[in-house]
Amino acid sequence: MNILADTHIFIWILQNNSKLTETRKNRVLNTLNNIWVSHFSLMEIAIKLKIGKLPEILVGVEFLAKQWLHDGYNLLPVTERQIYNYQQLPLIENHRDPFDRFIISTAITENMSIMTDDEKFKSYSHLVNLV
Repeated sequence: MNILADTHIFIWILQNNSKLTETRKNRVLNTLNNIWVSHFSLMEIAIKLKIGKLPEILVGVEFLAKQWLHDGYNLLPVTERQIYNYQQLPLIENHRDPFDRFIISTAITENMSIMTDDEKFKSYSHLVNLV
């Protein structure tokens, strides 16, 4: 299975954070699964680091990306198709976060499941598989 990690899941995996449930850890460790992070997540982290919203992260986004690859995971570049398909994603009133919506659009475009702990993603469960 191809699984796109939401931004917080990406961080939790790198940190081996206890917030990552056993079920999700097992999915990450299962060699039959390919775990991806989108360049959209790297952009979101870069912005949040700059404005001080991720004080627990003491390294730059480049280091995080390199560590992710070193650990055997995959980076998913942004494509025009992902951006174009963003426009087709329904705008749900209580969920306007553009990075979340780009991650959802990317998963749909690339036929991937999304690993997230964000309850707002459930509004899109009819369009994308959530794990």
